[in-house]
Amino acid sequence: MKECLRMLNIAISQDSSIVSSRDAYLSHPGNEEAYLDSLGLTRRHLKKLEKLGYAIRGYTKNIWLPGEEAPDGKPVHEHMSARGKGHRVKWLLFGVNK
Repeated sequence: MKECLRMLNIAISQDSSIVSSRDAYLSHPGNEEAYLDSLGLTRRHLKKLEKLGYAIRGYTKNIWLPGEEAPDGKPVHEHMSARGKGHRVKWLLFGVNK
C-alpha cells in the first residue's frame, strides 16, 4: 500500500493537474489510464488506490445530447443525439494528505 501512495506522490509531482479536491471532483475531467501509466501509476496501483479511497474509476459516456459537442467536434442539433464507441475508463485521483 505504501508503494501505491509513493507512486501517487511521484505522479503528482510530475503533473499536479491529475488530482482533484474532494469538493471539486465533479468538475475534473478525469485521467486516461495510458497517461497515468506514463507517469508511473499502473493499473495495479490504480486499483489499490481505489480500495484506499484515493481514486475513483469512472467511465466516459457514449451519448451526447443537444447543446453538447460530439466527439467529432460537431454540435449536436435539437431533437438529435450523437453516439460514440463504447465507454472508456477515466480515473479521478485525490491527493495524499501529509
